Amino acid sequence: MTLNKSIFQPNLRLLVVLLACFIGNVALADHYYGGYFFYETIDDKTVKVSLVTYTDFHNNDSDRDSVAFEWGDSESSYLVRENNTALGEEVYEGMKKNVYVGVHTYAKYANYQLYFSDNYRLADVKNMGLGKSGVTNLRFDGIVPVQDSNVYCINDSPKPLIDPYFYGKEGQEFQLNFGYHDLQGDSMTFTLVDCKDANGDSAEGYSIPSDATIDINTGQFKWVSAKKGKYCFSFEVAEYRNGELLGVSSTDFTLFISHADFFSFEKGVFSAMTGATSGLFKYSTVGAQKFTVSYSSPQADSIQCNLISPFSNYSAFVVSRKNNRTSTLFIDTLELQYKGGFGFNGYEPLVWEFTSFLGKDSVLKEVYTIGVGVNEEVDWGCQVPDLSEVHELVPNIPTLTISPNLFENDVWINVGTAYKNMTMNVYDLRGRKVRSYYNLTGSTVKLELSGLSSAMYLLQVLEEGKVVHVGKMIKR
Repeated sequence: MTLNKSIFQPNLRLLVVLLACFIGNVALADHYYGGYFFYETIDDKTVKVSLVTYTDFHNNDSDRDSVAFEWGDSESSYLVRENNTALGEEVYEGMKKNVYVGVHTYAKYANYQLYFSDNYRLADVKNMGLGKSGVTNLRFDGIVPVQDSNVYCINDSPKPLIDPYFYGKEGQEFQLNFGYHDLQGDSMTFTLVDCKDANGDSAEGYSIPSDATIDINTGQFKWVSAKKGKYCFSFEVAEYRNGELLGVSSTDFTLFISHADFFSFEKGVFSAMTGATSGLFKYSTVGAQKFTVSYSSPQADSIQCNLISPFSNYSAFVVSRKNNRTSTLFIDTLELQYKGGFGFNGYEPLVWEFTSFLGKDSVLKEVYTIGVGVNEEVDWGCQVPDLSEVHELVPNIPTLTISPNLFENDVWINVGTAYKNMTMNVYDLRGRKVRSYYNLTGSTVKLELSGLSSAMYLLQVLEEGKVVHVGKMIKR
């Protein structure tokens, strides 16, 4: 066969151009540093979601003005950007903030798991499997109760007050805080969790450094001895009303430790913190309380301090501040007067954000957090919905794939559409059958395995008695 070069060569040139455009678009795509979303209940079945992502900052307008969002009822829609069309908002050198908003109305009452998932997670993340982070979707999610307001409490989720600083230096302690607060006064707890993949499972090969923690009451994240490189972290915010779980949401973020493109100098020192024990203070009666925070940064040319807190928005509190400062030392004293008549379940944040400047462009941001509460009962006058049952979505997984491979209570398997009347058997490594499932239909099925001991298991898939697949899975 002889090729017609006059036809082949122009097509080859076209192919090269198309490939170059595709590769260029991928290269220019903004990569995620992390993000979160929060929601507001509009009425019984309608919620408004604000999605915030942090990305790198290219000169080209490569960012999107809308992103797809999953509402948890098998419906999805595009959330539309509301900050600085096309470019987002630069919050730190090399990092921008993108805010997208959308509204959705549900057909029926239920508890729904909402989520955002997208590719363009950063490559070379150290605490994921080798080579896995760049091909693992970013995901963060939350459980939202959509219930009858004549019976159940209507809820708005907690939301952050701070755009955290993600840059630190190798070997030093690193801290950050998103400054989550709850306008309705629900109590909050914070828990470190695994960074997730597209289906909400742990990202492949993911691990949390052993010396990384988060304060359960204040949300203050601490990594005692940060390691060089890029590291992904995630935490869940659970909110409670009168001790009952009302909602859950997750936040994802990436740390850059001793990154070559960003300045990182010796961390400052917090000292002489007064007014709170173990980072917490609760008013037992009306009165004033002083909180003093001292921060020094010997390398700094100057230091600025920003207090982030919701208390200035509450009529029951009066906030006053004074400070003493030099180029390398900043002492801030806050007096917070409580006038009474304002109850909330948990602790609201006082976050001091100190910014050290060195030279023209170099900065270092560090935070110190105190949680403040009041000892007054709150009568909500409504029933907290039961979140034990959540409207379940079938994950999107490849045919004859088990997800998650490392499980706690249950797994999903996609058997495709070519098979019918499936049987599945679960065996332990001694060859003993420990579970059987018969006459399974549907392409993706869920197997409940909560009663099994922690170990490796084999899943055998049969069609009319013939083995079509054997896979392995591990229970934590």
